[in-house]
Amino acid sequence: EVLQEGKTADTISRRYRESFSYMPDDMLFPRQLTAKEVLSFFSALRGVPEERADEVLELVGLSGEKHRQISLFSKGMQQRLSFAQALLADTPLLIMDEPTNGLDPYWVWKFKEIIQEEKRKGKAILFTTHILPLVEEIADKAVFLEEGKLIHFDTVKEIMKNGDGAVSLESVFFSSFKNDKRIQHN
Repeated sequence: EVLQEGKTADTISRRYRESFSYMPDDMLFPRQLTAKEVLSFFSALRGVPEERADEVLELVGLSGEKHRQISLFSKGMQQRLSFAQALLADTPLLIMDEPTNGLDPYWVWKFKEIIQEEKRKGKAILFTTHILPLVEEIADKAVFLEEGKLIHFDTVKEIMKNGDGAVSLESVFFSSFKNDKRIQHN
């Protein structure tokens, strides 16, 4: 169930659709299109001025590649294009699934910089990741799930503080699953 302002959301309403942007884990863009064509399509779909497409392409470092077919893009470039489409509309909530997959260290750093700026603008940002140091750096709160069950949900600082002397979220994670047979203990 999706709630919006405490009530069951009308998921087909315009108000609902305009309340968030989404970046899936692996967005399958039509490979024969260019980056500019893809963002022009999403601009029209979201009712965003097409100039915004050029702005976000610049932001994610693809303005020089905007007339290049996506079939020629690396995984990292496709991921940055997916990030750009999520940034097109100025929504109060940004939801991203594994947003740094395929990014090189420079673009992970730039991603963090862009996310910090979006936070400063007052946006709520929800993202999934397996990279716990990334969570430590940019998240205010964190959730640990295991097989659909909530293990931890608190501020990053509180999770680490209550993690039996843990110095990182990774150490909290591993201490949370002491009985997990997948984790070998010496």
